[in-house]
Amino acid sequence: MSAALKLEVFQNGELLREIALDGEEISVGRGQNCAVRLDDRAISRKHAIFRPTAEGIEFEKQSRFGNIKVNGKDSDNTTLKVGDRMIMGSFELRVKQDGNFSKPIPLPPAPSTPVIQMPDIEMITKTTPVFTEVEVKPLIMDTPIQNGFEGTEGIEALEFETPTDSPIPSDITTEISANTDSFDFGKADQGGATRAFTKPESELKAVLEFSDGAANLSIFELTEKEIAIGRSQKCHVVLEDKRSSRKHSVIQRQQDKYFLKDLGSANGTLLNGLRIEEQELQSGDVIQIGDTQFVFKMVQADYEQKKDHFIPVQHLVGHEVEAGLPPSMSMSMDAGMPYQGPYDALPPPPPQPAPIFEAEKAPSKSFIGKLIDRYRAMNTKQQIIYGVVILAAVWYLTDEEEVDTKAKLNVGQSQPKVAQVKKGEKKPGSGQSFDNLTPEQQRYIETEYQLGFDLFKNREYDNALLEIGKIFSLVQDYKNAREIEAFAREGKRKLEAQEEERKKKEQERQAQLKLQSLLEQVGMLMDKKRFKEAEVLFPEIELIQPENAAVSEWRKQMVAENEKIEKEAIAKKESIEVNRLAWADYLKTLDWVKAQKYWDALDRFDEILTRPIRDNKLVKTVKDETKRVEGLIAAERDPLLIEAKALEQAGKLSEAYRAYQKAYNIDSTNTESPQGMKRIRGTLSARARSIYAEGVFAESYSDLETAEKRYTEVMDVVPNDDDYYLKAEKRLRRLTIF
Repeated sequence: MSAALKLEVFQNGELLREIALDGEEISVGRGQNCAVRLDDRAISRKHAIFRPTAEGIEFEKQSRFGNIKVNGKDSDNTTLKVGDRMIMGSFELRVKQDGNFSKPIPLPPAPSTPVIQMPDIEMITKTTPVFTEVEVKPLIMDTPIQNGFEGTEGIEALEFETPTDSPIPSDITTEISANTDSFDFGKADQGGATRAFTKPESELKAVLEFSDGAANLSIFELTEKEIAIGRSQKCHVVLEDKRSSRKHSVIQRQQDKYFLKDLGSANGTLLNGLRIEEQELQSGDVIQIGDTQFVFKMVQADYEQKKDHFIPVQHLVGHEVEAGLPPSMSMSMDAGMPYQGPYDALPPPPPQPAPIFEAEKAPSKSFIGKLIDRYRAMNTKQQIIYGVVILAAVWYLTDEEEVDTKAKLNVGQSQPKVAQVKKGEKKPGSGQSFDNLTPEQQRYIETEYQLGFDLFKNREYDNALLEIGKIFSLVQDYKNAREIEAFAREGKRKLEAQEEERKKKEQERQAQLKLQSLLEQVGMLMDKKRFKEAEVLFPEIELIQPENAAVSEWRKQMVAENEKIEKEAIAKKESIEVNRLAWADYLKTLDWVKAQKYWDALDRFDEILTRPIRDNKLVKTVKDETKRVEGLIAAERDPLLIEAKALEQAGKLSEAYRAYQKAYNIDSTNTESPQGMKRIRGTLSARARSIYAEGVFAESYSDLETAEKRYTEVMDVVPNDDDYYLKAEKRLRRLTIF
């Protein structure tokens, strides 16, 4: 060979051993006497031998059982070259040139983490106020109302004219529902270093974001109709998580939607903390497989091109978010209420959820269009504030009849609504004023006002509305009667809503108690494997909680248990048949033993023991017979070895060599025979070389008779595969011809 070769032995991808071939024949098998011992029941005691040759490594199969694959194909005898691979049972043998070492193939480096792309939008500026200031007439009060109770958004700013100093109830608030039908808010993403409005869905792309080290990449874009996730290297996303399955789950694209599907994994797939079988994905969903969490997102395709133009959060000035507000409409964010102090004492605003950033310059728009664009660019809190201000201004400007005293509105607060009268219809008490009433009527109105106000403070809203309503039968309004009426209606609505919420929560609590009791009862039945009784209670649980995870798991457990029982029955039937065939093969093998086919019998016994036999008696019988046959082989081999050693010590090397060779033919796994032959062969070869030289010398002097004797002696001294045996045979044949 031009260069020395070696064999590398692998099991389960792990390098176990390296064997250098230095010109000797080596045996491979499960036997104790093999040069390379492979402990696998699928491999015979002497499975194969390897001989180094000039072309490579000659391989020869020695066993009748057990396939050997060379480069994926079955083979019994071939010449192996560098790079060839051989499979024996669970072992893999690779041919390498001495000096080459198998190294683990490194994983490709994870791609650099891409930045999610955001769309370009119009720049939001602060140069022009979004809304104009609305002048509101102040409400004149005799006595200021006391505060100091919860939920006073709608009342704190009002100063009722009241004959007493009693406080207004604390839970009365005014809820403003801004009409946004005239505005198209669009889609907004406010969750990062920027805030932007999304483009059409056709420009979106779906990605999976992973933390460092969780997978073979940090961001994966979903470009195929189906991608696989798991531990297998064949998956699109390879997880470094031992609790995940080889192929754990898939994400499938159906038109513009994405669905996450679990593939029956042992630990399941969680979506936002809940175990699922198959579920549609939404942007921002958190997926958990094993201990690994990652996020599904829909992002803009041109984010990478625009992200360099974004303004960082720290560059924004806190006042800029309210640049469009006049001083009288500033908001106190800490209190959650309109700020009523001077503009110079305005408290600092809290950090905004997203910075405003500059994009490409848009075409000039009308004034109304600019206002709408700026309204869309605000965060949710600002939109509510400005919406309330606009609605309040519209209400004041469109009111049919001017009222002398109206409450001054702050940002975040609305004027209570009053009953509307159709155009041309006369309102109750219209045309009458308090001053035009008789003294008796005036005292009546003052009494009803005081009574209604007292009832309002005591949260007797129905009675308060009744008493206040009597005032409007005589006059259109008196002091703050309209405001008290509006807040009484709102208070009544809130109390009714609170009672409804209380009843709803009580029903939910009772349902949860019943659900917990049912779950505990079914759990005990399942532990005792009383499946039929447990299954009867499943509908009651699903009536309270239709998609209960425990019921789903219990159903799977019942199916698995039934499948287990069926498999055990099938396995028992198959085991009986396996045992029957094994006994039949064992009895046939005994005939081989009688015919002294010992090695064939041993290979058959080994093959029987690899079968899934459950008959312990048969296993013991086969093992005992194996030991007996090995004893028979030793009985024939050992006397020949003793004789060969004696002849070797007596100097009768030719006879000793032949005795070693007979012992080797009986048991080729024994190492003493090949070692003895190798030891004697060198001595005999040296002796034959000397005799051969004498024959050549005699032949050169034409002493053909002497030459013939020397050549014959050479052939008697060395084995018939020795070089000098072949040379002597060739010269002797030539002398015979002449």
